[in-house]
Amino acid sequence: MKGPAIYAITRKGAILGSKIRDEMGGRLYVFSRYADEFNSIPFNSIRELLEETFNHFSLHIFIMATGIVVRSISEFIKEKTVDPAVVVMDQEGKHVISLLSGHIGGANELAKRVAEITGGVPVITTATDAQGLPSIDLVCKSRGLVIQNPESIKRINSAMLDGEEIQVYDPESWLNMNAVYPNVRNIENDKEWIKGVPGIWVTWRGESGGEDKLIIHPPCLVLGIGCNRGTSSDEIMRLIQDTFNNNSLSIMSIKYIASIEDKRDEMGLIDVSCKLNVPLKFVSLKDISDIDVPNPSDMVQKHMGVKSVCEAVAIKIAGQGNLLVPKVKSRNVTVAVAIMSST
Repeated sequence: MKGPAIYAITRKGAILGSKIRDEMGGRLYVFSRYADEFNSIPFNSIRELLEETFNHFSLHIFIMATGIVVRSISEFIKEKTVDPAVVVMDQEGKHVISLLSGHIGGANELAKRVAEITGGVPVITTATDAQGLPSIDLVCKSRGLVIQNPESIKRINSAMLDGEEIQVYDPESWLNMNAVYPNVRNIENDKEWIKGVPGIWVTWRGESGGEDKLIIHPPCLVLGIGCNRGTSSDEIMRLIQDTFNNNSLSIMSIKYIASIEDKRDEMGLIDVSCKLNVPLKFVSLKDISDIDVPNPSDMVQKHMGVKSVCEAVAIKIAGQGNLLVPKVKSRNVTVAVAIMSST
């Protein structure tokens, strides 16, 4: 949900919460005794309220004691890649503490923004920020990159804090680690990789990680799909997973799923888009009529008036990019994969 959830349990806190709401939007939740006065949503138990709100908002601002917040959110915390940002502050607005999900969730930036509104001091305790170094998860977030094994983030950040050399495989310069950290050894292939030395491997291919090996995937692949009307999402997902596994590609690198306009309301495609958290793109038959494909189909030409669906839409949405995987078929589905031309 857009905008933060703001929580206050005192009248002074509600006054401050109203000010933050006026600047940032969102919803203000105030202890029931004061709620009507501030045109806010009343509550009596913060823990019971969080059962409803914690996973519906990506940003949470608590105007109350840190201990109350820690005890209240503890049962809802999962892990750093999915937890929302949590900021805690006193009712005077003097100290704005980034409490949870400082980097990926954005709590550090939220604390700074709120402190600007209240005139307070943002309290940032993440080690890399305290030392003036970039955190690898924040660098990835800023570049739109996806981390495959977030449990290895700690090892990389720790190495950076200690000034250790980090080996980096990034032949297409997606991460550009040299621009953010001075002690980088760039490698060109797996033969140069030294086991046990902290490192980062940036690729759109399938790759195994490890405690010392952080795998990062750039969003650069376009998955073209054609399917019969009413095809289940299960069948579509099976073919996608088999195709990516068989061709050593990472599903985490899919930037778009593409199909033709006639499939805009196809529930199987919509469900797959939601499961993979990847946007759908649709093109008209006219837009793909002149695209050369390696596997033209007489049957598709007869019924659709074009030589191909999955290959053609993948190439089109990829900006005339290279086709990595030509058409693969199951009973009701065809898929193809292209890599975007910018890479």
